[in-house]
Amino acid sequence: MNQKTQAAHGTLAIVQLALAAGILLVAVVVFAVLRPSGSGADLSILRWVWLAFALLSIFGAGVVRGRLRREATEQQAFTTAVLVWALAEAQALLGLVTYLVAGDRLPAVLGLVVAFYLFARYRASEFKPWFDSGPASPGP
Repeated sequence: MNQKTQAAHGTLAIVQLALAAGILLVAVVVFAVLRPSGSGADLSILRWVWLAFALLSIFGAGVVRGRLRREATEQQAFTTAVLVWALAEAQALLGLVTYLVAGDRLPAVLGLVVAFYLFARYRASEFKPWFDSGPASPGP
């Protein structure tokens, strides 16, 4: 692996770590510092919106990552990795907002679980073959 490839893979790992750390920071603020408003309005729709987005994130990440299995460049692998992690982060943040606005803790906790499942499932090291071999297919 050349120096440019090592730097690109290192950058990818830093991006993943930054996204995960951002979720944790928001979660700490929401759970430890802020108190949910728990307004009298029926905001149960937010739970369903979060659930739909969480499912979309799980399946979307698999589809996006699955399409990368064919020949791809380093840039395409990098973009795919960031897109997969952005899906994970977005649904987690939506779950935290649901807790903050509606006082519904379930989407917040499950959103964090789903996000870190996706971060663990699609680690930066999974995309390493594209940086090692260039546009050749790394296998299944």
